[in-house]
Amino acid sequence: MHQARNDESVFDETPPSAGEVRALAHQLLTWAEHLAIPPEPGEELSEAQRHDLILGLAVAARGLRRLRSAIFPDTQLGNSAWDVLLDLFIQEMTGNRTSLDHLALEGDIAAAVVYEAVELLVERGLLERTPDRFDNRIHWLSLTVAGRQGMSDLFQLSTDFVRPARLHGPNQAAA
Repeated sequence: MHQARNDESVFDETPPSAGEVRALAHQLLTWAEHLAIPPEPGEELSEAQRHDLILGLAVAARGLRRLRSAIFPDTQLGNSAWDVLLDLFIQEMTGNRTSLDHLALEGDIAAAVVYEAVELLVERGLLERTPDRFDNRIHWLSLTVAGRQGMSDLFQLSTDFVRPARLHGPNQAAA
């Protein structure tokens, strides 16, 4: 992706080429295929496999959001609270600590929208905003137990959408 030189260049940037969009779509489909391979019948996923599967689905969801934005650049099709929750979930799943400013400045969403979404998620009890011990200008974000569990449940249950066709075979998938 191109780095923006200033705020104006973001709006002047040309949309991705059809080839770039196809390449991203191909990568997402490849990840989906990899994630959709079910374990052998009777085989239970290990904790590490479950973690990788959940993280893979979350990253694929973020990739789809970015692809949607690339294909429909002038249309707001997203939900900012969901986008913030998803980005923070991925950061936590990969072991990264995230500050409010980092999320607002480095993410795919306008800073003002991020601040508003964070406020909503804090009010709903899905996100915690904690001031840094040494610098009160910095606020660290983390999912609450309810937020983390909800996202984990969402992506774990989402695996059911990609597995049935493989478990039953191509002729029985529609049954």
